[in-house]
Amino acid sequence: MQIPEELKREELSLAEAMMRIQESTSFPRGEVEQLVALLPNPLAASRAFLCSLDGQWRYEFGEPYTVETSAVVGTDQNPEVRILLCGLLKLARLASCSDLKRYISRLSNKRKHFDHLAELDPVLRAKELVHLVYEPRPLGEEAPGPDWAMHFADTTECLVEVKSRIKELLSLFAGLRSGTDPSPHANRMPVLPSLLKDVSRKFPSLDEISNSLQGVWVYSPVWFIREELLKVFDGCDPAKVRFLVIGRAWREYEALASDDQNRRRLIQHFSLPGV
Repeated sequence: MQIPEELKREELSLAEAMMRIQESTSFPRGEVEQLVALLPNPLAASRAFLCSLDGQWRYEFGEPYTVETSAVVGTDQNPEVRILLCGLLKLARLASCSDLKRYISRLSNKRKHFDHLAELDPVLRAKELVHLVYEPRPLGEEAPGPDWAMHFADTTECLVEVKSRIKELLSLFAGLRSGTDPSPHANRMPVLPSLLKDVSRKFPSLDEISNSLQGVWVYSPVWFIREELLKVFDGCDPAKVRFLVIGRAWREYEALASDDQNRRRLIQHFSLPGV
């Protein structure tokens, strides 16, 4: 995918861009160097550019999204290097070496890169984490289990399944554009039929007094019609899915929780100012 040259103020490799970001932050240089050394060469050597639109370092990796036969070009196709770097540093500090390497190997799959990158969103939002497990053993009805098992300083445990529905969103956009699926809401999208498909089976059932938090994190650059979201969320097994967050790392979000207790936990543990 060709990025217009006028959008590039400077070009480096992804590894070089990570080191450039390190120079302007408090990240320990040794930690960043060790992390860069773990990146597979196709990913480390991928092109990065300083974007003239927002001043952020972005990189080119992964297959572009397509609608029918047309490629979709936009800044979401070129993720921010700092998001990848911050997420991987957090994972390096809190997860086992084997989990870190396994996650990085998943990122090197160009076809699935954007899906696996989205898995960093709840990790970036979470605060007071003391331990992370990537893809814990199956805990629900069937394998595989959720994407993350998170352990917080106050002993709360949280299971999070991350979904990226960009391909489905693009198909929905195409339908709206062609007039086949009109919506009365100008600034929100209808809820995708597959938004929470098969998520309940990822989780074990919790009793009402459990100190555990578990739910679904959906990566999405758009807002959905809230009334439809509530119907979808209410259709999940309340003993298994206790929250739903939709949004992007460090940006706007929409969140739903099953009750006041889980709402407070969600606010506390994921830096959400209100739910």
